[in-house]
Amino acid sequence: MLQFDFIVQSLVYLPTVLLYLIAIASETFPFIGSSNEAFIYALLMQVPLGGTQLLSGLVRSIRHGSAMRKKYLMACGVYFAALFAIANAAYGDFIIIGTIIVPPMIIASIYYVLTYLQLTGRFEDSGSSSFFPEKTSLVLDELDEDERSLLEIQERQRARRANS
Repeated sequence: MLQFDFIVQSLVYLPTVLLYLIAIASETFPFIGSSNEAFIYALLMQVPLGGTQLLSGLVRSIRHGSAMRKKYLMACGVYFAALFAIANAAYGDFIIIGTIIVPPMIIASIYYVLTYLQLTGRFEDSGSSSFFPEKTSLVLDELDEDERSLLEIQERQRARRANS
């Protein structure tokens, strides 16, 4: 499940970043030419990116009691509240750059890296009782193959730390 999550995020996140880089390059280097389309497409790509990451965060925090995913969901809630407050008070370029582009891409980048680290076993997430109640025990029969292998990797890492 985590591999599928990472693949879906990669299919949306990487093109979004690439489109923003193209838009920045076309503004920075005039010989490249104007590429307003890349900027518009990047903005549009943020919608499915945010949707997939929010859905992933909800599923992983409810089903697995992931403390990091709960913090991600809280950060998203704070972002949406700030976006609503700022959109009512500010106008112009600040709304576009300061609220619609930079914060969501920072949050998306952090979540993408978190998913990658968890997939490769370099990040161990201990559950937390806040926000959503976590499960008291995991039944291995309910886990799919990827989650079982991730759990085994994390147990091996804990054993190595204990032996060190």
